[in-house]
Amino acid sequence: MRYAFYDDSLIYGGHEVMTLKAIEYLSYAFSEPLIFYFNPSNKKLGDALHTLNDEGVIAREIPDRYRKLQGIRNRFEKRLQQDLASRFEQDGVQALVAVQGDIELSSRCLIAGRSAGIPVVSYIPMPHTLKDMGARLGRFRDLFNDYLFELPNGFITISKELAAGLRQRGARCPIEVVYNGVEIIDKDISAHDAREQFGLPQTRRCIALVGRLETVQKGQLLLLEAYAESSFLRENAHVVFAGSGPDEMKIKDEAERLGIQDQTTLTGWCDPQKLYPGLDCLALASRYEGMPLVMLEALGHNVPVVAPDRDGMREMLPEYWRYPPQDAGTMRLTLEKVLEDESSKPTAQRLGEHVRNEMTVSDFQVSFASALRKLFASSS
Repeated sequence: MRYAFYDDSLIYGGHEVMTLKAIEYLSYAFSEPLIFYFNPSNKKLGDALHTLNDEGVIAREIPDRYRKLQGIRNRFEKRLQQDLASRFEQDGVQALVAVQGDIELSSRCLIAGRSAGIPVVSYIPMPHTLKDMGARLGRFRDLFNDYLFELPNGFITISKELAAGLRQRGARCPIEVVYNGVEIIDKDISAHDAREQFGLPQTRRCIALVGRLETVQKGQLLLLEAYAESSFLRENAHVVFAGSGPDEMKIKDEAERLGIQDQTTLTGWCDPQKLYPGLDCLALASRYEGMPLVMLEALGHNVPVVAPDRDGMREMLPEYWRYPPQDAGTMRLTLEKVLEDESSKPTAQRLGEHVRNEMTVSDFQVSFASALRKLFASSS
């Protein structure tokens, strides 16, 4: 069977990382070469795909790409959809995987696949409404997107919480849950050496938020607000932002406005696995997440994680490590409790053992291949 993946996203994020891990395995597990249709503006994804050319992966550029309000545009792009369906037929595609960070992304693939009579599985980590995600015109766009959940022959998502979310959005087809997997490296770096490498204080508790510097989604300003409100944190802790992105100056300006610029470090882009050994806590403040890779990596390094009470974070983390999303006051209280509570360390060690033993990249790859076979078999 000729399989093809389709991803029209401009962003190379955690979902693309896991997709590439999947096709590295599938290119060996399946008898025919895989085709991967990608957005040429996503240079990082394109570069990664071209390195897999010798391993049975054929990279193909998408001529017509995702645009904002794609769920609405789909109603008027019949010719583009038919052209894409014809391309799938010409390439001999027999099974499609739509890589969808959200339901609008790669949605043209769902429509074209159905038009060509090709079964399509959606690999989607976030079935949230665009309104909940804070998207422009989110409520309006959601009205036009509901039908998209009826198009796939099956869904693969990344936690039971998110599978339930798909049902709430109207999905009626089979759903398989495949948990993300991570490779834990640099675990033997000492806390002292990690802090020295990143210029962090040796005598304070270090709290890091790892991710793209994009405040609306990742919530860096929420962490600054929670920190500034706490006399305990200001006296005993240091905040670290690891990553790059468009809102670097906004974060620096807010730290200065709150008078905590000396207790804040921005590392720029870095390999976070070299940072985790120096942390006392990883903080997540995102408006929405699926099953964050940084959460799994931090746990794999036995680092406690404070996170919003939703999605895969609710499934993975103990209750007292979670707080209501977008609530700086309870985030502050949760950070204080996790840093002061002696049970946090053994809990992190127990969860870390689970991640290292049962949520590996190999576990993910085998589970993903099994889920694909099952879903396509049920659609035939």
